Amino acid sequence: MSNMSYCMFRNTRDDLEDCLNVLGGGSEHFQSRKDIDREEYNAFRRVVDICRAIVRMDDNDNHVFVVDGDGYE
Repeated sequence: MSNMSYCMFRNTRDDLEDCLNVLGGGSEHFQSRKDIDREEYNAFRRVVDICRAIVRMDDNDNHVFVVDGDGYE
């Protein structure tokens, strides 16, 4: 399901926090790698790759978003 542009990052933040909670053992549904199928594991790996690419954007001076010091807290 797509997100509306005005709340895309807020919705994604909430979803990523849910994923982090699961990875940290805070879920009764996923206790280990064996609890998810191959497709879900591949999706997890893709999420990790996407997050790494977003973090690397901080090093790109030409990118329109600034991660640190942009005045938003």
